[in-house]
Amino acid sequence: EVSCVCAMMSRHAMKVQTICWLRSLYWIIISTATPANAMNLRSSTLQNDRILSWEELDGRPLPQWYDQSKFGIFLHWGVFSVPALCSEWFGTYWRDHWGPCPYIGQLMNETERPSFSYQEFARRFQAELFNATEWSLAFAKAGAQYVVLTSKHHDGYCMWDSRDSVPTTWHWNVMDVGPRRDLLGELAEAVKNASSRQTGESIKFGVYHSLYEWFNPMYLQDRKNNFTTDHFVSMKT
Repeated sequence: EVSCVCAMMSRHAMKVQTICWLRSLYWIIISTATPANAMNLRSSTLQNDRILSWEELDGRPLPQWYDQSKFGIFLHWGVFSVPALCSEWFGTYWRDHWGPCPYIGQLMNETERPSFSYQEFARRFQAELFNATEWSLAFAKAGAQYVVLTSKHHDGYCMWDSRDSVPTTWHWNVMDVGPRRDLLGELAEAVKNASSRQTGESIKFGVYHSLYEWFNPMYLQDRKNNFTTDHFVSMKT
């Protein structure tokens, strides 16, 4: 996905996109580390609020548990699961008329009213059958050693109560619209209390958090400016 997007961007745009992806990767590793290791990792990854070079990043060792894990599960789950078309990139494929699924536009025209927007899918995202304990037991039985959930994908929808921590996500999170449950919190607690059949040890839980947001007005303005500006990255980070 990264190479697909970057191929369409200018050099400056690729830099902006790379910063967002690095920050997302950073939060995946931070969230699965122990408290002590997380603090060390935070200080070693962001030195004086400076993004480290590729050489510095490559030189930092992986957490031992991650290097030794044989099987993990990465979950893409969110508003995009309602249409369940093509992939989690459905929102931009449909709105911006690109991607590997050219049938999306026609299908949406046939199944939704003309003024229907992607954001309206959130009201249909109810997660009424979701049972965190059942999920965690399935992961444990499969032998998973870690589980990562998309806490916020590129559509900007937050899978936890983000109203205080990310004010810009007002009315665009699980508590304001959709299931009205802290899905991330429920799953995190259940997974951490489950043990992998492969190792007999507790399953580690992490989150993927994307700063990149297709519908954010600041991002759209930067894109309109051919990424000669970077207001979105500067304001979000």
